[in-house]
Amino acid sequence: MQTVNPFEARSADATSISLNKPEKLRLGCIDALRGLVMVFMCLDHSREFFGDLRLDPTDLETTTPFFFITRWITHYCAPTFVFLAGIGAWLYGQKSNNKSELAKFLVTRGLWLIFLEFTVIYLGWFQNFGPPLMFIVIAAIGTSMIALAALIYLPYPLLLSVGLAIVFLHNTLDPLTPENFGVFAPVWILLHEGGEIPPLFLGIGYPVLAWIGVICVGYCFGRVLQQDRPVRRKHCLQIGIACTVLFVVLRTVNGSGDPSLRIATDDWTVATMSFLNCTKYPPSLCYLLMTIGPALLVLSLFDRESLAKQSTAQWYSILLAYGRVPLFFYVAHLYLIHTSARLLYWVVRGEPLSPLYTSFMTYQTQADYPAIYGFPLWVVYTGWFCMLLILWPLCIWFGRLKRNGKSAIWSYL
Repeated sequence: MQTVNPFEARSADATSISLNKPEKLRLGCIDALRGLVMVFMCLDHSREFFGDLRLDPTDLETTTPFFFITRWITHYCAPTFVFLAGIGAWLYGQKSNNKSELAKFLVTRGLWLIFLEFTVIYLGWFQNFGPPLMFIVIAAIGTSMIALAALIYLPYPLLLSVGLAIVFLHNTLDPLTPENFGVFAPVWILLHEGGEIPPLFLGIGYPVLAWIGVICVGYCFGRVLQQDRPVRRKHCLQIGIACTVLFVVLRTVNGSGDPSLRIATDDWTVATMSFLNCTKYPPSLCYLLMTIGPALLVLSLFDRESLAKQSTAQWYSILLAYGRVPLFFYVAHLYLIHTSARLLYWVVRGEPLSPLYTSFMTYQTQADYPAIYGFPLWVVYTGWFCMLLILWPLCIWFGRLKRNGKSAIWSYL
């Protein structure tokens, strides 16, 4: 069988995005990979709610290897989410073979996610409307979708070039500061710098420029996943290895692809942590290579024919249950973890303390943390395991509702 270059440009009608429609557009390997990083995400948020935020797991002078890895493994979440969102946009577009319809979906879906970020999700984080609104991962995904809605009209090679250029070159913009842009400083904060925009009472935790590049590359990568299984697995493996090797090379060179330099030390544990300690806000080139490269390797591993049959692996079925309802999982796990943490504080420490709200207000007022604040790491892992156990049947239940739903509204849930 003749293989097809996945990135080969093909002429098409202005509103067409079709390549060769697969018989089944939903790939279990994508859902399983999304489910895996959601498991990691749950660990990170369990650390934030059950743990002690006075301790920085990436501070190499005070952290421990186990504490560092607890945080580091969760770095795979945001890049994989955004990359898979791009793939999902490509596959969604194959259903109608119409760019206008896809663009409409991306804009409405993006606005919906931004609305949820500032309302339902915000309340899940803080259970209070006191702190400034936080523009974090869900809003960043929504904004990236809106940007992608405009960019999909570019010819495929040009869109791929734009995405790769943003991913590989956005760190060259690091020397620019909001002050360089005068009245347009808030725009630069949103795009690349991050931080607070006081007039809008808004904190930008996830500047969107790099994430727009990631979602564009993910969208173009959707073409790869329309090939036959052996071909797409080979491409996932090759590109995943190339990204990972490039990350190792850039970090070895030290000073290229990441503003955070490695620490020169004879302590191999500190040296290893320093090697892996890449910049996330905004995501550096090294950070994206370090995360998306291995994610593609896992995608190739999950795309085996034996795993396509859910009954062959219970762990795979669990990941599918999580990964097929990502928005439900995200919202449900925030409320579940936050409420569980407050109950734990109430039972063990005598007060239903809200961990993130307490941490934020303490930072704002420069006050001391309450004496009852913070639990050890073993509590974090115990809470994480319990949260996953509770969420599993809930995700199965909601997944059945979603599959049986007839309304188009289910595509937004």
